[in-house]
Amino acid sequence: MWLVPVILLLSALLSTAASEMAQDLRARGVPVASVELGDTTLVVVMDGSLAEGDTLLKRYGGVFFALLDSVASGWPVVGLSVDIPGSRLRLLRVDFCEALVQIGNGTPDDRVALWVLEHTRVFRTEESP
Repeated sequence: MWLVPVILLLSALLSTAASEMAQDLRARGVPVASVELGDTTLVVVMDGSLAEGDTLLKRYGGVFFALLDSVASGWPVVGLSVDIPGSRLRLLRVDFCEALVQIGNGTPDDRVALWVLEHTRVFRTEESP
């Protein structure tokens, strides 16, 4: 019987944490519409398009490094999905874990960021009518 209240409490805490992350990302200039924590993946919905090039990459990198801060503070997240109209940028669990290993080994942030970009998969999604 004690398990249900614990699950509800954890859900409320993670929901609050996702809301705080959305506010933090907006303060950094990332046009976030929503942030949601899946079972092990952070899902961020934001405005943008692949045509924005460097601007989109900077925003995606900002989301990645904000997620690293959250993981360091105890979030059980090991994947990232950033949804923009018409596309989904996805960093799989195995690649996210490898990025954490690189960071732990002292790899400079710019090299980690490049590695993450090279291992991010881009999928076309259906746009809502």
